[in-house]
Amino acid sequence: VRSRINWMLKSYVSRRQADAIVTISDYAREEILQFFKLPADKVFIVDLASDPIFRKVGSPKIDSHITQDGEIGTGRLTTYLGGFGPHKNVEMLIRVFAQLAARPEFQDLILLLVGENQKEIYYSEIEKIRSEITRLGIVDRVKFTGFLPDEAIVQLLNLSTVLVLPSFMEGFGLPAFEAAACGCPVIATTESPLPGLLGEGALYVS
Repeated sequence: VRSRINWMLKSYVSRRQADAIVTISDYAREEILQFFKLPADKVFIVDLASDPIFRKVGSPKIDSHITQDGEIGTGRLTTYLGGFGPHKNVEMLIRVFAQLAARPEFQDLILLLVGENQKEIYYSEIEKIRSEITRLGIVDRVKFTGFLPDEAIVQLLNLSTVLVLPSFMEGFGLPAFEAAACGCPVIATTESPLPGLLGEGALYVS
């Protein structure tokens, strides 16, 4: 609760002091204008793009000890890439994965959660997520990697069966863009600019 209050206070003070606000997409700009009731001439867009390092590679390889809690194994990888704040909706992803993991045709499926989870500077639900994984009995099927450098993420996305970005809202959704650049199928939130950016190159969920 303290982290959430501190973040809201910091956001309020920043908006009051700023001469202009820069965001990363038309979608994010419209959300900011509506939510904070700001004048349109105060919010500007600087577009994002994936780094050229994100690409298809010929023979992708990752260290079997890439995770913080044991080897990945040889199963199909469902990958999540990002933070663990409430808006990322990772808890829902965990529950859906648990249902899939119980089905015979998905016995080899592994969920890989990629992102800093020990020194997050934003509000994090990592302990709640870990508790849910334990409660659902899928500790051996869900792996955390912690922070990974881009070079490792490129290899990982080239090997993943799918990247899932189920956020309640994304201002841009860069992990989905990076995955698509690596040829990795994407399932992403409709609450983002991704339907316009990736078009038929992804599946979308509300």
